[in-house]
Amino acid sequence: MNNKTMFDAILSQFYLARFSTVASGLVLLWALSPLGGQASLRLMYKTNITSIHPQDMRYMDTGPLANVFVTEGFINSNDIGYNGQGLPLTMPALYQAAVMQSLETKKGPLDLFGNVKIPRLDKLDQSLADEDGWINFTIPAAVESFSSLLGLPILNISQTGMVEFTVESVYVTLAPPERVTFGPPVFYADNIYLFSGMNVSCPQCVNWRHNEDIDPTGTLRPARTMLLYGEPFEQPTAAQMANTTFSSTRSIQFDSGIKGSSRPEDETGTVSFSCKVTQHFIETTIRCDFGNCAATRARPSTTDHRPDFVTSFDAWGTFALDMITSISNSKGTQVSSPSELFMNDTSVSPVRSGVQGFGGENFANLTRVDRNLLADRASMLLNTALQIFMSPSGFTGDLPVSNLSIYGYPHIPANGIGATLAAMNGTVTDPSADNYKTHEEIVRQQIVTLAPFVAADTTATVTNFAEVYKADYAWVAVLILSASVLVITGVAGVALGSYVRAPDVFDPLMGLTYNNPHLDIPGHHSTLSGTERARLLKDLTVRLGDVHPYSEMGKISLGQTAEVKRLVGGRLYE
Repeated sequence: MNNKTMFDAILSQFYLARFSTVASGLVLLWALSPLGGQASLRLMYKTNITSIHPQDMRYMDTGPLANVFVTEGFINSNDIGYNGQGLPLTMPALYQAAVMQSLETKKGPLDLFGNVKIPRLDKLDQSLADEDGWINFTIPAAVESFSSLLGLPILNISQTGMVEFTVESVYVTLAPPERVTFGPPVFYADNIYLFSGMNVSCPQCVNWRHNEDIDPTGTLRPARTMLLYGEPFEQPTAAQMANTTFSSTRSIQFDSGIKGSSRPEDETGTVSFSCKVTQHFIETTIRCDFGNCAATRARPSTTDHRPDFVTSFDAWGTFALDMITSISNSKGTQVSSPSELFMNDTSVSPVRSGVQGFGGENFANLTRVDRNLLADRASMLLNTALQIFMSPSGFTGDLPVSNLSIYGYPHIPANGIGATLAAMNGTVTDPSADNYKTHEEIVRQQIVTLAPFVAADTTATVTNFAEVYKADYAWVAVLILSASVLVITGVAGVALGSYVRAPDVFDPLMGLTYNNPHLDIPGHHSTLSGTERARLLKDLTVRLGDVHPYSEMGKISLGQTAEVKRLVGGRLYE
């Protein structure tokens, strides 16, 4: 019973060489107290919880519906002259800004406005394609690995958590020219020196402002346009497709004028080359971590099966070529344009100051550029210009997101026209039908609402991570057990104590005062507990010592100080 600490309960069993249920119970009871204290400190812990939900997103469509939108909503509604001077001034400014981006930005996953850039499929390692055609990649190492200098405007990207989604898009590529020739100066109107600057054209592409003379029957232009738009529009006949005039790949012509210098290698003349142009359809997975986005994998489109030999240049893209031409020429120019300097070398800023005067060193001689690189760089410029026509105001941000319906009906790029007609219950095959829709009516919703572009839709998977406090149920159980046992034991002790009739005489000190003849205490008071006796004897001074100091053998007991002598070494005690 003389156990005041947990170690007393343990040691008493060791000294007595016997197991004690009471002492063991005390050990367990005392052990619960520190366990409970530790449990109270460990009730909660920090952890991350993950929530996954879908999110509807929109991005700039570059498919058939986008071509209809540009033709009807932009080209036909603006007075765009043959030389491209009728364009809103922000469009050539945006093109120049894209060309003038830093090298770090050009090589990065985003353009200077934060739009995600789309890679070129043929620049990826095809051996890495999985069974579904997906090719995983990191940030490409070369500027030419991207399809354009501008990315794809995307709406509604969450700035928290991880967002992953797939977009479908179209871009054009140029085949390497068979030859790059250097010839005599070509004279252009409205240029003082008449032989500098760059002209870009598509000699075989027909529309109402370009090359109408090569389509005297008026059948070539609509046939190529319908091929570009795809079904459900009426497609060219088999006889027309057998005619290479209808089914051949078109070429883009580049003529770059340079001024000479005193050096033999810097002659005055014009660099000319022609590249066949085709379109390509790509699916790209984009991943955003807390708003930082990048393309992570790509594959050929599984939904868009239009022919690759028709492009936007067969409908309206020649106006984009006019824009490049108009801003690549100026009166009295003494340096090459940024476009020419970009095609010459993408590793340096496309800027020449012209402070060195009239020397040829201020001009880019494209005959010295590898033909494959020349085609790749020119492709990027063409795609940049085409994208600007598809969205003259959509690249710089601040796009309306409160009402996504202004961007058109939900659709994938390959089926934009079909999905729109289905939503409108319209047709384009029977002009006599009551529900017949013209090209302008198909995109009227976007035109009327002043949408910055036609938007395709996709569903993103949004994964949010949140740091929360969670209960550690093991420690909760320990705390509940400890607290319960201690409370129950305490309450039980109080309750049982009220039934005890005998006094508590087990106090190790006060127990020595009961029936002690060496203490001058009036009466025995055997009914008093140890605590009560201690209160009554508070002024009594006692000593543990020799109560028979004068006998031959002493006796050790508790007695009053005056009658008890100190213990002496060497003396015998009974």
